[in-house]
Amino acid sequence: MAVLVIAIGSIAFMQIHTVSALAHELYEKPLQISNAAQRIKNEIDALNRHLKNIAIQKSTKDLQDIPQVVKSSEKRIVADVNIIRKSDPKLDELLNNLTLEVKRWNSFSLESWQQLEQQNVELYATRTVYDGQEFVLSIDEKLEVISLQAQQDIVDINKSVAKIEEEARQLVIVIVTIFLGAGLTVASLITRSLTFQLQKLRRAMLAIADEKPNQSIPFLDHKEEIGEMARALAVFHDNFSARRDLETRLLQVVEAMPNGVVMVNADGIMEIINAQAEKIFGYDRVELLGEPVEKLIPSGAAKSHAHNRNSFFANPSPRRMGAGRELFGLRRDGTEFPLEIGLAPVETKDGLKVLASIVDITERRNADIALNESRERLELTTRINQIGVWEYMVEEGKLIWNDAMFEMYGRNKNYFTWDIQAWKQCVHPNDLPIVEKLFQDSIKNLTPYDCKFRIIQPDGTIKHLHAKAKIERTRQNQLRMLGTNIDVTREELALAKVHNVEALRSAIVEFSEDAIISKTPTGVITSWNIGATNMFGFSAAEAIGKPIKDLVFPPDLIHEEESLLAQVRSGIVIKHFETKRRCKDGRIINVSITLSPIKDADGNIIGVSAIKRDITETIETAKILAARKTELEFSNHELERSNKELETFAYVASHDLKSPLRGIAQLSTWIEEDLAANETNSVIEHTGLLRNRIQRMEKLLDDLLIFYRAGKVEGQMLEVDINKMVKEIFEIQNNKPGLRLEITNSLPTFTTLSTPFELVIRNFFSNAIKHHDKQEGIIQVGAKVLDDNFFEFSICDDGPGIPEKFQARIFGMFQTLKPRDELEGSGMGLALIKKIVETYGGRVTLKSTGRGSCFSFSWPQNIRRRQEND
Repeated sequence: MAVLVIAIGSIAFMQIHTVSALAHELYEKPLQISNAAQRIKNEIDALNRHLKNIAIQKSTKDLQDIPQVVKSSEKRIVADVNIIRKSDPKLDELLNNLTLEVKRWNSFSLESWQQLEQQNVELYATRTVYDGQEFVLSIDEKLEVISLQAQQDIVDINKSVAKIEEEARQLVIVIVTIFLGAGLTVASLITRSLTFQLQKLRRAMLAIADEKPNQSIPFLDHKEEIGEMARALAVFHDNFSARRDLETRLLQVVEAMPNGVVMVNADGIMEIINAQAEKIFGYDRVELLGEPVEKLIPSGAAKSHAHNRNSFFANPSPRRMGAGRELFGLRRDGTEFPLEIGLAPVETKDGLKVLASIVDITERRNADIALNESRERLELTTRINQIGVWEYMVEEGKLIWNDAMFEMYGRNKNYFTWDIQAWKQCVHPNDLPIVEKLFQDSIKNLTPYDCKFRIIQPDGTIKHLHAKAKIERTRQNQLRMLGTNIDVTREELALAKVHNVEALRSAIVEFSEDAIISKTPTGVITSWNIGATNMFGFSAAEAIGKPIKDLVFPPDLIHEEESLLAQVRSGIVIKHFETKRRCKDGRIINVSITLSPIKDADGNIIGVSAIKRDITETIETAKILAARKTELEFSNHELERSNKELETFAYVASHDLKSPLRGIAQLSTWIEEDLAANETNSVIEHTGLLRNRIQRMEKLLDDLLIFYRAGKVEGQMLEVDINKMVKEIFEIQNNKPGLRLEITNSLPTFTTLSTPFELVIRNFFSNAIKHHDKQEGIIQVGAKVLDDNFFEFSICDDGPGIPEKFQARIFGMFQTLKPRDELEGSGMGLALIKKIVETYGGRVTLKSTGRGSCFSFSWPQNIRRRQEND
């Protein structure tokens, strides 16, 4: 009997030991994997919150911490990844992808940090709050897969435990049957106790795997191996609870987001609606959950939405919905409103979903409409008045004129060098010193510029101009002057005639409102009329016999007296010299002075006649008028430019877009005929052709929109390494392994508008790769300094070349050398290149004889933004 009991006990102990070993396997490696994955998740969330807090608060006080925080976080993540890799080598590929994604996110975060260092807070916020979330979501998805794999391992081992339990029962029955029936009672008690404990643990395991809340764990206080299993299961249960809490917090974040959030499944049924989405569409969420998303879309767009949704699910990726066109939503009250939508795919245990972020842009759209209407009115009014508008970029030495300036100065803008020296050459030599001094003083002291001077047109015509300007700093902290020129020739000539008439009517000098003063050639006052008394406050008795510079000259302008007297003594008549003088009460007034010599019978200069007019109010009025005229001229310029672009767009829309439309109409007729004849194969063929025509039409419209926007959307001024940019663009676009890139010399690194420059290079590469007729070939890129203002870049290939008879028209819109059925393309690439390059003052040339083509284009070394001039 004792031997039987020992044998049965030994067998039972062996089964318990086996189950214990399985439990260790269940909670040792999978538990390590789950804990490591959770730590990585917490690390990512902590870093993401840190970056977002800086973006939301728009504060740079934690700026220096970001690189160290990112580096420390990456080090801890790598340590946990190694723990997972050691526990389960089968996850190597997934872990490699996870590590790569973390590094990409860290690099993206450091790039955003560099923007923050440069004080580009808004760009940093946009990249961190929106673009950076794509990386975080991707990392979370991979961690979710790792956690699900650990849970699956637990389920598999649970099945093994259950199997071993069953085998233990059978083994005990066999042993009891073979040995004496007397041991049946003892063996039954031992097996029942063991089976009961294992069954309770198994039920607890399954409940945890099903994520049932508040699941209790039996045998936690047990001192044997059953207790160890129970305590390990309790740790795993705590991890599940933490995960559920994290999901709850995530839902709270979605609910609190300032954008509307809607989650839709593959059938278009709405599954999540946040509070902002309720506010935007005017529904309670209970009215939308379980309903098709087309309920929020106007009927016209809703018809094609199912097809668009299926296309997204077939090729899911985070992107903006309806790029390049206006989107509208439908409120509960039936009103339609403009909106912007961002789409992001979300992988869940129930399959792929799409998360839509929605922003109501009604206010922004209304503001744009009002701004455009105001601009049109201002442009129309400005065109009526001929006011020259100019801008001078101080650091660059660049001078920019509008068309009225060229007309006023009689200059051809095609031969204008756009610098300050070109303007100085137009100014009358006698006026240039004082004009230049006032100009430099304005820049040095950051004070308004106000000056009247003469110019000489190419045909010898002299004009009098009145120039005014203000000086300010741009958003890029560049110093610039914005000013106007007004032709005051008529006014000046009229004043001269008036002065001549007044000279002949000396009898009424005493009663003139102007100050009429005579003085010796050395500046001592000899006569002083009532107008002078009224203007300056000094009586004739107080003034006569005193040097005029001691009486009415401000201290900083005393030097003017000797200069003016010297000119008059030499026989020069000084007319309408505008300056400032001091009154008896200390006031400073603006005066216009005319000085002429007084001669005796022998022609000797014995005195100086001075006529002074108070022009303080006139100057103030002129400033107001000049400011208004500046606005009008700006509006006229914008309207003229917009009209030219609109004319080009209308021409293209009425000619080049008709061909695909006629093809679509013809194909639809063929399909009707095929359906009537029940020719199914022909219907399928013609439907495919119809889709091809529609896609071609969409491509034409997209390229036309890019062409229309060329030169308007410019991006940022950045320091660009052209070597690096060219290599990156070629690697992305090259779809022919045999083609290789050759950089013939060192390409420059300089500060420019990166977006339009990159668009030019991208289109040149696309053209060369697409039209190359061989599997192997070379595309060469080179650069040289053209002059002090421009670089010249060249892009050459050894492709089929371009016949000379076609070279003149390839830069036109929608021009292709091959039918689009042979080589897909809109024919807009070179036209777009030409427009961009010429927008910034460059030009594009082509050399092609026989095989190979070599395009060259010039690009300014110191580029300027069009918006700053607009």
